Amino acid sequence: MAPFMDRIRKLRRRGLGGLWHAVSRRIYERIELLLATRDLSLPLPTNRRMIECGTRELDWEGLQQIDYISDRLRQNSRRYFDMGCPCYAVTVEDKVACFVFASFDTIHDPVYDFDVPVAPGQAYQFGGETDIRLRGRGVAIRLLDYYWAEMRERGITEAVAFFDAANRASYRFHQRMEFVPFRKIHHHRLLGFRWNTFEEWNPEVDSF
Repeated sequence: MAPFMDRIRKLRRRGLGGLWHAVSRRIYERIELLLATRDLSLPLPTNRRMIECGTRELDWEGLQQIDYISDRLRQNSRRYFDMGCPCYAVTVEDKVACFVFASFDTIHDPVYDFDVPVAPGQAYQFGGETDIRLRGRGVAIRLLDYYWAEMRERGITEAVAFFDAANRASYRFHQRMEFVPFRKIHHHRLLGFRWNTFEEWNPEVDSF
């Protein structure tokens, strides 16, 4: 009987802990974002599993045909095209496998409510998504190869990106692509209010 009651108590503690975690996150949440740059003259890593891909630039109608695009990006995409942001894509068997937007000017991020700085000679890559069914097949690397070649034709020498430090897949991808962080953004949410605090990246203290 005692072991059974111990198990019940553990389940109760875990349940209450999970409930408290969910409630506390709705009251206050802090998300750490990293702003990073990448020198476009450096070679990209290779992927032995890379499959055969095509490339093309997408328009708004083409983007709407993608079945895995998030609702938020679908809603914002018209504004990005109206701002003159090109959208580059990699295709597999004539279907879009992944895509990314580019901006050549400072742009406001509507999700985290801050301006992403873009200096002359830089391009900000954002809004990228990959078909989950093709992850690990080299399509994202092929996209960057195509997209960065287009950027170099425009005289761009650096790519700028930001990502959630808690998103391990995104973190590892940017790390592997040799992005170098330069700023940390702490996005705070409290009872419906949100604000940002900024901190410069210190390579002597911060690790990436």
